[in-house]
Amino acid sequence: MQRVLEIMKGREFHDAVANLPAYVAANAGAVSAVKEFLKSVAMPADGISKIKDGRKAAVQS
Repeated sequence: MQRVLEIMKGREFHDAVANLPAYVAANAGAVSAVKEFLKSVAMPADGISKIKDGRKAAVQS
């Protein structure tokens, strides 16, 4: 599991995810409690989620 987390925190992984439409790897590899994770990804009623680095991402359904 530690190796997977290391990969997810790496530049190569972040670059690969950045090339995928509608995906952001801002917190890839971070370990957090379920409650905190759900708070961080909660979607507001307008369908726009603020990403920690200030960018916005529309909900994809």
